[in-house]
Amino acid sequence: MFEDDGDTGYLYARDGESILDAMQIYVAADRSGASTLQLAWSDDGLKAVAVLDRRPQAVFDFAARRGYARSNFPQPAQGWTGHEWDDAAINLFR
Repeated sequence: MFEDDGDTGYLYARDGESILDAMQIYVAADRSGASTLQLAWSDDGLKAVAVLDRRPQAVFDFAARRGYARSNFPQPAQGWTGHEWDDAAINLFR
C-alpha cells in the first residue's frame, strides 16, 4: 500500500489490515513539481516495487522479509531486515 499524507510518501507492507513494515519514499518538501508513481508486483506476488519518475525507490521482498529503500528510512520493523538500498534489488523482478 502507498500513502501520501501531504508531507511524506510511504510504501507499506501489509497482510490484511496489519502493517508489517514501512519505508519512506519521499519527503514532499524535497520534491518540485508533479511526479509519477508506479507500483508493481512480481509474477509470484512476493515482491513489490515503488517507482517514482521512472526510478525505483523501494522494494519489498515478502519471502525474505527484507526491504530496500533509497531513503534507508525508517528502521525495519521487528522480524524484517534491511532497508538499505541495493541496485541489485531490482533484479528480483527479472
